[in-house]
Amino acid sequence: MTGWALTVNSLAEVDNAGNPSIESNSFSGALTIDAGVERLIGAFDKHVMVEQYIGMPFFADIPILKYLFGAESKVDSKLKVFVTMTAKPVETKNVPSPAAGEMIDTLIAASAAK
Repeated sequence: MTGWALTVNSLAEVDNAGNPSIESNSFSGALTIDAGVERLIGAFDKHVMVEQYIGMPFFADIPILKYLFGAESKVDSKLKVFVTMTAKPVETKNVPSPAAGEMIDTLIAASAAK
C-alpha cells in the first residue's frame, strides 16, 4: 500500500499591478498497486471564468471614454484533469539508507562511551 498527496496550483487572476493570485487544491489517499500498472487516482473538473477591465485611471471612470482608453477581456475555460499513478520497483542494491548509517554511528558512539 502506498500513500499519495497531490497539490494543484492554478493561476486565478492577475491584478492591475501584475501580481498573480494562485488557487490551490489538495488531494490525498492511499492505494495498493501492482508494479507496472497504471491506476487512475483522481479526476476533477475545473471551470474558470475571468472578467477583467484595464484602463487609464482618469479616463476609465468616464462612461463613454472608458471604451476608448481601456480594454475589457473575458476568458471562459473548462478543463478536465485526470491524475494517474504507475508503480515502478526500485532496486537499492543492498545499500542502506543514510538514516540507517546515522543510527549505526549513534549506536557505535554510545557503546564506545560506556
